[in-house]
Amino acid sequence: GPHDLAAGPPTAATHGLAAAPHGAPSHTGAASLAALEAAVQAGLVEARRERDLPVIAFEPPLVAAAVQAHVGPARLASLHRVAAAIAEDQAVALKHLAAAAAGPDAELADRLDAFARDRRERPDAASALLAASRLSPTVAQREDRLLRAVDWMLLAGEVAWARVHAGDVARCTITARRESILGQLAVAGDRVREAGDRLAVAWERCDPDAEPEVAATIAHRKAFLALVHLEDAEVAEWARRALALAPHDRLSVEWTATLALALWRQSHREHAYATLDQAMIGDREHDAQLTGMRAWLTIAGGDVSQRVRDDLAAAADTELRLGALEIGVVHLNVLVRAHFAAGDWDEATTVAERAIALGSELEDVSARIFVWWAAALVPGARGDFATLDALAARAQAEPTDAPDRVLAVGVAQALQHAPRGDAQATLDALAPVAALTPNGAIDEPGFWPWQHLYADALVALGRLADADHFLARHEQLAQRRDHHPAQARLAAVRGRLEATRGDRDAAEHAFTTAVEVTEPLQRPYELAQARLALGQFLRRERRRRSAADLILAARATFVELGAAPAVARCDRELGASGVGRLKREDASALTPQEVTVAQLVASGHSNREVANDLQLSVKTVEVHLTRIYAKLGISSRGQLASRL
Repeated sequence: GPHDLAAGPPTAATHGLAAAPHGAPSHTGAASLAALEAAVQAGLVEARRERDLPVIAFEPPLVAAAVQAHVGPARLASLHRVAAAIAEDQAVALKHLAAAAAGPDAELADRLDAFARDRRERPDAASALLAASRLSPTVAQREDRLLRAVDWMLLAGEVAWARVHAGDVARCTITARRESILGQLAVAGDRVREAGDRLAVAWERCDPDAEPEVAATIAHRKAFLALVHLEDAEVAEWARRALALAPHDRLSVEWTATLALALWRQSHREHAYATLDQAMIGDREHDAQLTGMRAWLTIAGGDVSQRVRDDLAAAADTELRLGALEIGVVHLNVLVRAHFAAGDWDEATTVAERAIALGSELEDVSARIFVWWAAALVPGARGDFATLDALAARAQAEPTDAPDRVLAVGVAQALQHAPRGDAQATLDALAPVAALTPNGAIDEPGFWPWQHLYADALVALGRLADADHFLARHEQLAQRRDHHPAQARLAAVRGRLEATRGDRDAAEHAFTTAVEVTEPLQRPYELAQARLALGQFLRRERRRRSAADLILAARATFVELGAAPAVARCDRELGASGVGRLKREDASALTPQEVTVAQLVASGHSNREVANDLQLSVKTVEVHLTRIYAKLGISSRGQLASRL
């Protein structure tokens, strides 16, 4: 665990058994074998083989604490020294040496400090520095190492662990680093105003010439505070300062990623990508945050291809393994959105569950607050309203003391109400978000999925002039950014607006645009939604044949995704358009794809027309028909039509 180096190891052994970490290979000898046998017989340990190696382990692990309580301090320290001597892993050896130390040990403290400087795993670095602080002979060294330890806890996303030591930090001599840490603790919670004051004092007190790394860390924390306030120009300014102060610091990749995010949201997309690419060195661990941010921005730009999703998943896994918990959780939530858009809803659900488990442990609001609304996408589309409401409740309980938190909570609540068709509740949820605009961090297409929900609610409530004004601004922005998914979503809302106004030509053009723009994007749910919207419009125009084609194609996608509410809407539209449905007993014998093919063929479509509608080959349609005939015991299209 992250506390091991500071607090001592979780396991030790009885007399004659060298202390060893849980699950480490055992070391044998006559005396130790005899001791081992006695310990096994007493039920203190288990001896087993893993990968053909003997392993000794306390089962359950709490037995270790009970054993340690009965071993005297001198004997326990001796056992730790023996364990350190035989440990092959440096972290394990240092853990045991720290546990064996009875008082200040300058040499060991220096070794722990050096270990922390080289360790990429952030919790390990924090734990080593905490142990080094305890062993340091001077007050100045103890405070310096304690502050650096807590710094690494915060960088690892271990805010709860850092808060355990907040009192000790507050008692340290007032320095730039101390104020910076207290400021970051404040922004991680719900004291954003205090964070600004603390970081301002930290910046005033720091000496960039004497401590450039400290000054750079403070600069990046000010960038993060600006990020929380959705002030991207200021984010970029402070991130650049951090990089200028300590360009080779091990945290410079994080500062580079922050700069790229701010540049992208200010429409400097190529500059953002170039900034990330230039900082990469070809080392997976070093580049994880850079590749993760590049994938995030690429997804925000509309690309949800498998390659980009794989890049983001690999980056998130590396970040989480190295202890960058907060950014890892944020990237998991971006991955949920990408899987959802790409139609991989089962994978989206799996990743969302992982993000919820990790996010629930986070004390940092700014990272945790992403979890609830991203996880709501699949339940909302599938009509799982119990899960949707539970996620919305978690979001509503979050503090809204900064603009990014207002935004995240508003989106989560809108995603709770929009699937139910509650336009007023959707509008109420997003009203605080709209009040923050215009703001590039909020308005930039692809980052926050709120614009089409807000505009659609305005149309549904009859506020057509407001909807027109809102749509015009965001349509222009999506056009300038060449953001096809945003263009398509807004075009569908434009279609509903023009249909409500009675401008049929403009409505049909908008609905058709939504379909045509979405078709090449590999976003099945959004394409099905666009087809359903156009089909609904055409049915009301009494163009039932064309309407049925679109609605049946949409229905097939909704069935495949498990989007039950959308399937029900399709069925209502098909019934109103006069398209027959297979009898229940016949439909139950067929696959969802076969049902759709059967209904199209029975409605008079040729095989080629069915293939075009469903984006299948003619050969595939023929295979489906052969199977349908066999399952239903028929042999002609006329017989199939009679089964409607």
